[in-house]
Order: sequence, then structure tokens, then C-alpha cells
Amino acid sequence: MNGATAYAVSKHSQEEIALGLGRTYGVPSVALRYAITFGPRQSFHNAYSGLSGILAQRVLNGQPVVVYEDGLQTRDIISVEDVADANIFVMEHDDAEFQVFNVGTGRGVSVLEFVRVLASKLGVEPQVEMPGEFRLGDVRHIVPDVSKLAALGWRARTTLEQAAQAYADWIVDQPEVRDNAGAAIEDMRGRGVILQARRKAA
Repeated sequence: MNGATAYAVSKHSQEEIALGLGRTYGVPSVALRYAITFGPRQSFHNAYSGLSGILAQRVLNGQPVVVYEDGLQTRDIISVEDVADANIFVMEHDDAEFQVFNVGTGRGVSVLEFVRVLASKLGVEPQVEMPGEFRLGDVRHIVPDVSKLAALGWRARTTLEQAAQAYADWIVDQPEVRDNAGAAIEDMRGRGVILQARRKAA
């Protein structure tokens, strides 16, 4: 773990506490680090709860999707079904005890690719706005090394297209998918979380 953000440091300390207590009291413990997880029943009411919810809010209300940087920043995006399967897997394997594992697909997906795939499953041609902004503290690429868990025999099995289809099938049946993202974006701009990129002189 080499994270420099407060979020990363807090997560690492929680892992150490959980594994330390497990060793001390003889309780089998495992720490899992999830990649970007999405799927049916994920809250879409909170504009801060994830890329899939923000995208669905915007496109289902005919609003443009705001993409930061150039949209080519990458994330490992995994189905919640695979995450649940990984949890069961480590509970059933004694050789996973007192270890830390990354849980992901091992594949980087650009923000623009995710917008395109999920919007297509929603049956919408998305409007994309790239205002040349960035979010303070965002990491350009986050694709964890999943080889350690793969060595024990676990791998994600759901493709991005399958996961996006499952999410789309669920969310289109939900009532009142309101666009809360627009107000959240303005709030973050006002707080200095979203900043305008400096343009290089010609």
C-alpha cells in the first residue's frame, strides 16, 4: 500500500486493525480491497455514490455527462456479483487467512468507455461535456494487481457489458431517478474540489 490520500491511509489502518485483532484473538480474518464496484440495487439517489449512478441520473434525465480531464483516465470496474463471489471464496479458503487481496478484473476501463457502454445498455446516445476540469486529488489510473487472489484460484467472470446490462435492466424499472449530479457538481466547484485545468501557452 502506497496511497498518499487520507482515504487510502484510513483504509490501510483499518486493514491493519482488523488483521491484528484477528491474529491476537485467533479469529480468521482477510482484508479485501475492491475495485470500482457497481450493480443492481446500488443507490442512485446520492450523486457522490459512484460513476454508474451519476451517469444513469444524467442520461435518463436528458442531461449531458460531465467528464473530467480528457476522459482517458482509467479504473478497474467490477460487477458486484463478482465482489460477492470473492468474499465467499476467501471465507472458504483457509490459505487466504490474515492476508490482503485486491479484488478486480485486472483490466483498466477509461471513463469514456464506461460512459459509452452503460449508456448503450440504457438505450441512450450520451451527450458528453468535457469542460477541461479535474477533481483535486484524483489519481489518473487505478488498476490494481489482482494476481495474488488469482493465484488461489479466483477470477472475475462478469464482463463489463454483462455488468452494465444487469445494472441498466434494474435501474430503468426504478421510480424517480432524479438528476442530483448537477447540483453536486456545482457544490464541488464552489468548494474548490473541481478545478479548471491550466492551459499551456501556445
